[in-house]
Amino acid sequence: FADMNQGIYKIFGMDGRYQVGMIETPNPCYYYTSNPFRPDDSGSSDSSDDSKDNYAPAPTDPDMGCTPRGLDFVEDKCDFLCQYDASEFSGTFVERRYDDTNNATTFVYEISADLTLNDCHPDEPPVALDEFYVRLGCDCDPLSETFLQSITKAMEPYGTVNENYWVWSNLELKPGDKLEVSITLEGEMEYSVGDLTFGGNSDNGYAFCTNDWMHNGVPNPCSNKCHFGQWTPWRDWGQCSKSCGGGKKYRIRDCVSVCDGKTPIDNCMGDSHSYVPCNTHKCDMMDSSDDSSSSSSSSSSSSSSSSSSSSSSSSSSSSSSSSSSGSDDDRSRMWRRR
Repeated sequence: FADMNQGIYKIFGMDGRYQVGMIETPNPCYYYTSNPFRPDDSGSSDSSDDSKDNYAPAPTDPDMGCTPRGLDFVEDKCDFLCQYDASEFSGTFVERRYDDTNNATTFVYEISADLTLNDCHPDEPPVALDEFYVRLGCDCDPLSETFLQSITKAMEPYGTVNENYWVWSNLELKPGDKLEVSITLEGEMEYSVGDLTFGGNSDNGYAFCTNDWMHNGVPNPCSNKCHFGQWTPWRDWGQCSKSCGGGKKYRIRDCVSVCDGKTPIDNCMGDSHSYVPCNTHKCDMMDSSDDSSSSSSSSSSSSSSSSSSSSSSSSSSSSSSSSSSGSDDDRSRMWRRR
């Protein structure tokens, strides 16, 4: 079953010009009774038995955590979303280890690409696993966008951290191979239900994804109450940035652990700084007038000095001419005497 959605077409001419327009196109990512890429989307009203059997939504057992969310965070990575049981990709939570010496918890997973199982795209060979995501359960929602980054001490192999998930990219795990990956987080914590998401690109350019919606083995930082933060009182206002013409003055506060009230933690809602306008009155125009006058005086002085110098030079030249003229007269008189 595939639904239709609005897409874009481009028609190119031999001379390089093209025309763009809107057109209804099949949506290959619509594999469920509700659109998995858009949370709270009611989806299609089709309720045929085939549709229910083959494309049933993920389970919503309240004992296994909260209702699964959409996969909008990988929407631009997937062309086709496969059912987890039909995909060549799979992952298993291996173990949780707590290191008391370093106060850190490590979560280990084994991921693989199956060489034979390929019900998602049976007319093509299995594809390599390129990306693997571990997303927090919806019962643990960080208050800061950088909270996960602040508590993540290591990812093996190298990966990146987002607001509510970790991801390993460019894995190039070939069908038939397995790989162990791990996340090490600061502090002691348990695990709970969350998402394991997989993605890979086929030789024909299409990207296939699958998701294990309710995997019981995802880190739960919320299980450690010391990871919750609280704000300290605001500090005093700083000085105004300008003496006139509109400036700003700032004050700051710190986010600290609720356990001891002093350990820095990046998990508070709101901003760590605020500002207010100050010295909004206009600057006194006399200041600029005085500057101009001073500049003019300086310029006049310079001119006077230059004039004096010129006069002095002229006098000197005159004197010199006069002296020279006197010498010529003396020589004339001497000639006459002879």
